[in-house]
Amino acid sequence: MTAAVLFGSLAVLFVLGTPIGFALGLASLAAIYYAGGVTPILMVQKLFAANDSFPLMAIPFFVLAGGIMTRGGISRRLVNLANLLVGWLPGGLAVVAVLGSVFFGAISGSPVATVAAVGGIVIPEMVKTGYSRQFCGAIQAAAGPLGALIPPSIGLIIYGVSANQSISDLFVATILPGLLMGFALMIVGGFLAWRKGFGLSGRNGPKIPAWRTVGESLFAVLMPIIIIGGIYGGICTPTEAAVLSVAYGLLVGALIYRELRFGMLYGILVDAGIGTALIMIIIDFSAVFSSFLISNQIPQLVAATLLGLTSNPFAIMLSINVLLLAIGTFMDMAPAVVILVPILVPLGEKLGYHPIHFGIIVCTNLLIGLVTPPVGLSLFMASRISGAKIDAIIGELWPLLAAMLAVLAIVNVWPGLSLFLLSLAGSR
Repeated sequence: MTAAVLFGSLAVLFVLGTPIGFALGLASLAAIYYAGGVTPILMVQKLFAANDSFPLMAIPFFVLAGGIMTRGGISRRLVNLANLLVGWLPGGLAVVAVLGSVFFGAISGSPVATVAAVGGIVIPEMVKTGYSRQFCGAIQAAAGPLGALIPPSIGLIIYGVSANQSISDLFVATILPGLLMGFALMIVGGFLAWRKGFGLSGRNGPKIPAWRTVGESLFAVLMPIIIIGGIYGGICTPTEAAVLSVAYGLLVGALIYRELRFGMLYGILVDAGIGTALIMIIIDFSAVFSSFLISNQIPQLVAATLLGLTSNPFAIMLSINVLLLAIGTFMDMAPAVVILVPILVPLGEKLGYHPIHFGIIVCTNLLIGLVTPPVGLSLFMASRISGAKIDAIIGELWPLLAAMLAVLAIVNVWPGLSLFLLSLAGSR
């Protein structure tokens, strides 16, 4: 009955339109009062305890790094490099949108920031060369969530803290799945653009001499190399790499590209502070919610129920994937990870899944939810930047979603895709 109060209150609050973070907190408070025997001050203690995590310090710094990249000219130079590499292809700007998102996601870790930064540069050029606005919105909406899979990923940081797994190992494990997702979207997006005749006449993006593009993008490309190389090489932790990315971004943007001005820092810090606050409110109240789930042994109950329905591991894992995809359509990645990890990870271990591999499966499912309504933050951001309506974008999105689901299937059935690099490093 306590679980019914917990989830029932949460469902009612969602229907009323209560922000996710506060809905989690209020539902937990309702369950605490119903259960009795637990003082509400415990909720305050859990809120403070949720913040007492060194890995979570990486989140504000990666959010800040994304803002510095955008304002300091780093993101534009990454897009120019992507255009030099693949923009010459027929319909190549669609591929540029994906490759640029891969580059940007390798620094910011934020899907919405990736859509805003890359889409703000690429979409105007795509429209100039004859792409429809709805197609522009679709390709950027699909490419933006790569920021949630390409390391460093804020979603993976939250998973690592919630599941007590190495964030460095998660970052290494998601490199190949992230690149595979990007490659699949490049192929499908480029093919669709070619078939529709987009970009076949006129210029394919801004014409900049190749030597100048390579020279200007050198310092921008070094940024993700320093972050991922530092983590993978054991030189720094993910949190230290996040701080390093901010320092490097400030240095490059202010002294090398000279586009970052002192007066811009206030706006960048305010945006980063607001973005971090939104994420942390969700994480903190989700921690309270999750602790209540664990104390009432709800994860064990769910696992026992699913295992009692069928003994077929494939059927159970298919059910988990369907559940994650469904939840991703109405809940953002951060609260979904914190709520579901205590429930699903023990079940995944019973089925024989490595916790690192299982984390990649969880995050891949939830990132697909970022491009599906009713929440679909990536979808809404792409709609705002492209000027196309949501329903028009969705009409162009189906082949791209099919490609994402195909990669999800591969990630599920091929553990080696996630664990191969870890085995080379001896971490598996």
